Amino acid sequence: QDQMRPPATLPLNSSSHDSESTDSVFWGESFEFSLQASSKTDPHDYDLKALVFEESRFGQDQLIGEIRVPFVDLIDHETHQEWYPVSETNSSGYVAGDIHLNLLYQPPSLAPVGTLLVTVIEARNLASKDFSGTSDPYVKLFVGKEKQKTRVVKKNLNPIFNREFLFEVSKEHSEMRVEIWDWDQLGSNDFMGQVRIPLSSLRPHVEYTRWYPLQPSDRLLRRQAAAAAAAS
Repeated sequence: QDQMRPPATLPLNSSSHDSESTDSVFWGESFEFSLQASSKTDPHDYDLKALVFEESRFGQDQLIGEIRVPFVDLIDHETHQEWYPVSETNSSGYVAGDIHLNLLYQPPSLAPVGTLLVTVIEARNLASKDFSGTSDPYVKLFVGKEKQKTRVVKKNLNPIFNREFLFEVSKEHSEMRVEIWDWDQLGSNDFMGQVRIPLSSLRPHVEYTRWYPLQPSDRLLRRQAAAAAAAS
C-alpha cells in the first residue's frame, strides 16, 4: 500500500494589521510557517495562498480576493519579492482544505471494463459556507457519466465519511472528478472545492491512500490563469 501524505496546508492564517480605506496598501509584515517535507509529496500539488479581506465593523469581514503561489516556484532556496495578481473572489467562491481518499485502480486490459474502487475517508479544514460558521458537506464523485455521492455530515468542517464506491471504467474514461458541496435546506447548495485525478496517474493494482488539496471551480481557475498571464 502506497501511503502518501502531503505537507501542512498553507492558508495564510496569520493576520496583518488593518489598513485605512485605500486602493493602495502597504503592510510591511513577515510571517514564518513550519512545513513537514516528505519524499512522497509532490510540490506541484500545493500552493501558498493569501486571502485579502475588507473589514466590516458591523458584521462578517468580506473576502475580496486571493493570491496563489505554486510551491514549485518557491523551492529554489531563493528569496522572492514580486508582484502577484490578486484574483477576484468572494466568500461563496472561497475554497479551502483537503480530502482524504483511498484508491485502487484495475484498468481494462483483456476485459472491456475495469474498476476503480474509491473510499472517501474524510476531509479537513474546509471553508465555512453557513452563517453559523460551519458547513454541511457531502461529496460527489464522477467517472464519465456515472455519479455517486456520500451522505451529508451536518455542521462539520472536518467531516468523516468512510464511504466506499465502485466505478466501472472503460478505455474511454480518463479521470475521476471529486467535488465537495455544502448542503443547504433552503436555496442552492454551495460549491466547496474539487479534485481531478487522472487515471493515468494511478499505478494499476496498487492501493493509494492520499490527502488531495481542494481546488477552485474550473471557471475560477481559468480566470486566475488569465489574470496571471495578463500580469506577466
